Amino acid sequence: MGSKRQVINLDRDWSFHLGEINEPRHLSMKSLSLGGFTAPIDGEKGERMPFGPSGAHFLGLVGQGDQEKGLAIVAGTDVDSQLDASWKKVDLPHDWKRDLPYTNNPALTMNGFKDDCVAYYRRSFSLDEGIQGRQVHLHLDGILGVSDLWYNGAYLKHNESGYVAQDIDVTALSRYGDEGNNTLLVKTDTRHGAEGWWNEGAGIYRSVWLEVYNGVHLSEEESWVRVIELTSASASLQVNVGVVNDGEQEVTVTPTVLIGEQQVSLAKTTLLAGDQTVITTKVELAGPHVWTPEDPYMYPVTFQLEGDQLVKQLGVKTVEYQKDGFYLNGQRYELHGICYHQDFAGVGIAQTKEMLDYKLRLFKEAGINALRSAHHFASPDLMDACDQHGILLMNENRLLETSPWRLDNLRRMVKLSRMHPSMAFWSLSNEELVGNTIPAGRMSHQVATIIRKLDPDHILVQAELLNPEGKVNEEYLQNIDVLGVNYPESPLMGSGAEVIHQQHPDLPMMSTENASYFTTRGNFKDDDTKGLLNSFGTLYSNLAPGKQKPGAPGTGGTATPKQVMEYVKDHPYMGGTFIWLGADCYGEPSPLGWPATTSSYGIMDICGFPKNDYYYYQAHWADQAKTYLHLDPTWNKELLEIDDQGNTAVRVYTNADQVHVWVNDHDYGIHDVVDNTVDLQVVYEPGVLKAEALSGGKVIDQATQVTASSPTKVEVTCLESGNEVDLYQLKAVDKQGNFVSCANNLLYVSAAGGQIWALANGNVIEQDDRRRDQVKLFNGLALAIVRKTSETRSELTVEMEDN
Repeated sequence: MGSKRQVINLDRDWSFHLGEINEPRHLSMKSLSLGGFTAPIDGEKGERMPFGPSGAHFLGLVGQGDQEKGLAIVAGTDVDSQLDASWKKVDLPHDWKRDLPYTNNPALTMNGFKDDCVAYYRRSFSLDEGIQGRQVHLHLDGILGVSDLWYNGAYLKHNESGYVAQDIDVTALSRYGDEGNNTLLVKTDTRHGAEGWWNEGAGIYRSVWLEVYNGVHLSEEESWVRVIELTSASASLQVNVGVVNDGEQEVTVTPTVLIGEQQVSLAKTTLLAGDQTVITTKVELAGPHVWTPEDPYMYPVTFQLEGDQLVKQLGVKTVEYQKDGFYLNGQRYELHGICYHQDFAGVGIAQTKEMLDYKLRLFKEAGINALRSAHHFASPDLMDACDQHGILLMNENRLLETSPWRLDNLRRMVKLSRMHPSMAFWSLSNEELVGNTIPAGRMSHQVATIIRKLDPDHILVQAELLNPEGKVNEEYLQNIDVLGVNYPESPLMGSGAEVIHQQHPDLPMMSTENASYFTTRGNFKDDDTKGLLNSFGTLYSNLAPGKQKPGAPGTGGTATPKQVMEYVKDHPYMGGTFIWLGADCYGEPSPLGWPATTSSYGIMDICGFPKNDYYYYQAHWADQAKTYLHLDPTWNKELLEIDDQGNTAVRVYTNADQVHVWVNDHDYGIHDVVDNTVDLQVVYEPGVLKAEALSGGKVIDQATQVTASSPTKVEVTCLESGNEVDLYQLKAVDKQGNFVSCANNLLYVSAAGGQIWALANGNVIEQDDRRRDQVKLFNGLALAIVRKTSETRSELTVEMEDN
């Protein structure tokens, strides 16, 4: 029945134009006649549009012998537009907002002071003649901004949401062999409004590829395996195989599915030409190896049809939510979750697998076992990373609106997500202003019905704003499995969550967003003019300008990490927590304003470098068979808050019983650990700050902070290396090898075996992050992202300028 399925990657060698062009029309008077940037131009193989003998004769008559003139007259074809120097070469993924200058406009505060604009991407490519007769589908995983697509002289598609994967049949529209090149033109426009109140980025920020397969083929969306029942002895599975007959003849097929080493044969089925079906059977998997965050074991599942196959991963697990909390594989399981925006230092939303692996590995090292894709559908790469690293996923529908196009997007993304091993929750939406109203109840019912029909195995939750009175709409609650509430631990929200629980004791409830506590990595004093927020607790507030008195409402954020953990302990029925935010993101700079362009809510900065609070959660959540000990502050005076008596704060996070602290030879005694924390005041003096962790009176670990001298070199450490990208940490050290935590020297960076994609440092007021040859250290660290041009790891050369 022909060749196997083929994937043709289109991520490389795009032409990009920022700003308006002579935009092609959407409607045309003749087929494939738009021309211009939507068709081959000078230097590319193929005619502007194909026309037959009669068409050629007619155009010659109309154009007085000039066929291109005839095209312009008859069809309004653009016969003049050509690429000029304003078109630049780029590779995907790409976020063009990162290359825009920052604009000091208060209206742009939440999205990181970046203007909205329009941009175009163009890709010309050939297809072998041998592909003709097979099915050719164009896949675009994500285009941020309202987008329009043209292909080979035709207007192809309009798309409203930047968070939805697209699959477009271009079989008949494509050109093959000597017919000439194919041309894809994509417009991305952020001027029509944003879906998010953060910096969403812009452009083709995920992969684009062609998939080529036979007329009789498997359906990726409809081929999936679900766990119906799970015991220690066996797992009952429902196997679904979607088959499509895009051929011209009736066919009889007998699909098979390989689950691990177990082969399953499905019923012989006949499909008429143009028909499609889903063939279903049940199978028992003996002695199943279950998927958990601690052991994310996956069975490879191969769906097979003559001439076609698909490979997916199965995680054997069950999820359930009861009134006393979350259950994984029948056992109560506490969620140690974070909320996650899809951006990263320097590249914005244009993330690769290496970037996701780097961040999720750090999340796991902190004991994090769950992630909420805030506030939109998770990308395919993010779902894959959660599967592999062992992180339970709360996948979130962007809005509760039930416009037809939004419901179509929802159906597509549910089908693409439902088999992922990490999938645990569907969030219907987040903090809707219309929540708990009658109209919202109608919309919620429609969204929930669609998800339950397509994916009956995962938990439906609604992430809600609280009100102090705990008012809810009874009909609204009927549509979900769990009522999610944001910031139930916060004094700003009152006791609304507890009121709801008292009035609805059988209603399952969970924390869907917590903390919103802002800090600056490596900094231990407040200075809003420099974008610095004290890691031990800032006095700035998102409710009022300037420094506030200690304990004032909103000081430091919505709630402290300690308040979050106390709430989790006192309210176990809430299932755990989802900390806002896993890592800083562009936009939402509150409590800071211009020139701050980046949020400060993360437990890691935007480079993925851990902040102080990262270690607080690690001491609580990570593998307790290991010892954790983290000592702050850094011991360089420039970063510290020192009072009139010379005292400064010291904090230790550990899972040990006691901590012994010294400054040089001054013994500050042994302290009992409470809430995995020891806080004390010491007199600052240069030298060595040391903490020893004790268990049963014996020293089991120690940590030091050393007063460093001037930096003499930069240590380069590869954080992650993959097929596309290498990530490097740049760290200032003195001649003794001590970390210089206060270094802010300018670095000149170049790469061999790759091109510098981005340089960043985690400083929220840094506005020179468009440079690709130099970066300033911030509190001793910076990050380099290299796009590889060879199979071997790239190499960095770093020169440091003296201050």
